[in-house]
Amino acid sequence: MSISPGPMMQPTVAVSPPIQVAVPPVQGTVFGVVPNPTIAAAPPAPRLAIPPPQGFPGGIPVQQAPTYYPSTKDAPKRSGPRETVLNQHGQVARLTTIGAPLNEKLEVYDVSTGETQAGVGIFFQQEASSWIYVASIVPGSSADRCGLIRGDDELIQVDSVKVTAQESLADVRMLILGRPGSFVSLSFRRAGGQYGQGPRTDYYYYDVELMRGSVEFIRMQQDAMLRPDYTQYELEIGRLRDEIDALRHQQDAIPDDPRVAPLEDELKSRMEDLRRFEKMLVRSQERSKEAERAQAEARESLNRLKEENEKLVAREEEHTRVYDELNKRFTDQSTSLQQMNKQMLQEIDAERTLRSSVEAQLSDVSSEISKLQAEAAALKGKHIDQRARLRQGHATIREALQAQEQQLATLADVIPALDMVHSSLISSIALDPIRLQTYDFSIPKTPRFAGALSQPPPLSASIHSLRGAIDYGEIKVDPQVIEQRIQSTKVQEDV
Repeated sequence: MSISPGPMMQPTVAVSPPIQVAVPPVQGTVFGVVPNPTIAAAPPAPRLAIPPPQGFPGGIPVQQAPTYYPSTKDAPKRSGPRETVLNQHGQVARLTTIGAPLNEKLEVYDVSTGETQAGVGIFFQQEASSWIYVASIVPGSSADRCGLIRGDDELIQVDSVKVTAQESLADVRMLILGRPGSFVSLSFRRAGGQYGQGPRTDYYYYDVELMRGSVEFIRMQQDAMLRPDYTQYELEIGRLRDEIDALRHQQDAIPDDPRVAPLEDELKSRMEDLRRFEKMLVRSQERSKEAERAQAEARESLNRLKEENEKLVAREEEHTRVYDELNKRFTDQSTSLQQMNKQMLQEIDAERTLRSSVEAQLSDVSSEISKLQAEAAALKGKHIDQRARLRQGHATIREALQAQEQQLATLADVIPALDMVHSSLISSIALDPIRLQTYDFSIPKTPRFAGALSQPPPLSASIHSLRGAIDYGEIKVDPQVIEQRIQSTKVQEDV
């Protein structure tokens, strides 16, 4: 007999062929127990009612290496029958659900067959004329334990059936639901690459094989794969103890029988087997506890990794959002700066054009100013000459005015005498006009002086000028006044 541990620390007992011991018939009974002439071998190793699923050691779904296909047409088609539920007319039966698509145990009841159908723990959703995608995943379900499926992943194939955007959600649900414990293969694609951070046009394709069943069903399958059937071991140990007790009674009853020695040897062998079974049971229990602890630690690690992954995804999304905002702000500012730069260049060109025109105007004005300055200098020279001439003319005028004042003063002194002479002359002419005709003399005109007077005219010239003015009518003489003057002159002469 040999003992070898199987996978996942599950002991497997390999039992040798049964040992046949020939014992002659014994008359009667020994303490009411009929000895069994044939000692049966140990029972075979306990077998599980449900074989372990492929790809799920110990009933725990494990992450499979994802397969990447460039497009859906390159994805391999799955072969093999798929489970369907038919009604009495041979048609595919519809599963009736109340409320949500699945209940809390991920199971639905088929009213046509009376069987319970189970899913894989995925809630799908479909928009109008779009692909069916993952809306949420039930914690602890087969899809959750897989660890590959994410929200918004699009379903493209169920077993060997392709799923398109024209498929209805009810038909796809019929394909996924099935008997608890059975398996279904799902193919998904993820926009943005494996991590969902690339362009939306890049797709990442992967396949998963999930067990149908509720969370409790999956947990029971896991416990069944990790924990051996202790009841079988206990029954076997009890049976061995009963046989050992029977052999002991037989040994006490037949001490001199030569067949006792082989039975004692067999008894010792059975005792050793019993001790080995007990040790194996203890080791199995310890390994089961260790496996449970390892499973608990693995679950905790998986939960921590999921939380950290969610935090990293959230942080990455936040970083992406901040980057998008900064990129948008940078783009807006860059566009604004380009527009401002373009506007400034236009303004600079306009200012340069204006500056050129202003410089041309300033050049013209400067030349005009130069001309005006030259003319002003020439005018200034002319003004200086004119001022000198004006000063000289003013001096000449002052001299003439002084001479005129002197002449006026002289005339003021001479006029009374002239008046007397004139009066006497007029009176003599009036008294004797014939005598005036005998004298041949002409009265000169009053001379006209141009320019400044350097010297006053002589007195005779003034008298002649006065005479000429009277003769030409420039000085009007009233005869009555002359008569009065003559009378007064006569009176004075008489006196």
